[in-house]
Amino acid sequence: MANGKVETYIGFCIKSGKISLGSGAISTLKGGVKLLVLDGTAAKNSQRLALKFKNRFDCPLIVCTRRQPVHPDCLDPQREPP
Repeated sequence: MANGKVETYIGFCIKSGKISLGSGAISTLKGGVKLLVLDGTAAKNSQRLALKFKNRFDCPLIVCTRRQPVHPDCLDPQREPP
């Protein structure tokens, strides 16, 4: 699924009030968790908490990574692109 679609669906969840953000808010939930989304740059402690919540709520965990586009003028022609 494209990042634009994911961002759109998350926006719908925010507007409808069907989303909890942050480990503190998630830890207070008793159930009904359908999906966990983790930023790919999250710290190790946050990754451990996300795995703990994944097991507790028996739901999928998605780790989102986004590579920033690199302007072609910034690339050195002698080396391979990142």
